[in-house]
Amino acid sequence: MSKIIAFLKKKDLYLGIVRYALAGEMMGYGLLKAIGLQAVFVFPFSGWQHPLEAATGSQLLWAFIGYAPWFRILLGLFEFIPSVLLLFRRTTLLGAILLFPMTLSVFLINQALNLWPYTRWLTAGLFLMNCIIFLFEWKKLADGIRIVVGVGARLKGRLSETIINVVLVGLFLFVGPRYYY
Repeated sequence: MSKIIAFLKKKDLYLGIVRYALAGEMMGYGLLKAIGLQAVFVFPFSGWQHPLEAATGSQLLWAFIGYAPWFRILLGLFEFIPSVLLLFRRTTLLGAILLFPMTLSVFLINQALNLWPYTRWLTAGLFLMNCIIFLFEWKKLADGIRIVVGVGARLKGRLSETIINVVLVGLFLFVGPRYYY
């Protein structure tokens, strides 16, 4: 009995459940998109005669995603490949990082377009599972951030780099939008 209790206290058990559940769901959706069984251009021809305001959020979403087959396939691969990485302990964090933009965007799109309640709950759960993996792997994630940011490195040249970046962002914000009108 003590071995069972000790096993149930291990984080690897719960991390495994979350990563396999997320991988299974996202691999399914990614594969369906990649082979053309999800997000096909379903906007009926008769609907083209009506104003866009008459279309539902789900009709607009599927019409947009299914319009270009290469885009649908790309979205499918962006869901499928990171999901496969979740199946292996060594690549779990990389898979979660690569899958994060997908789970976040799908969740936000489904909320913004007020899609079916089940779909909104499902995508919220997928996004939550992705975040839970980050919580389980927070030490690795923090170490990676420290390496990228360079915590502990000398600050020589950082002030001038920061000033240049602030000036460039200001220029892009001031000058850039003028070209889009």
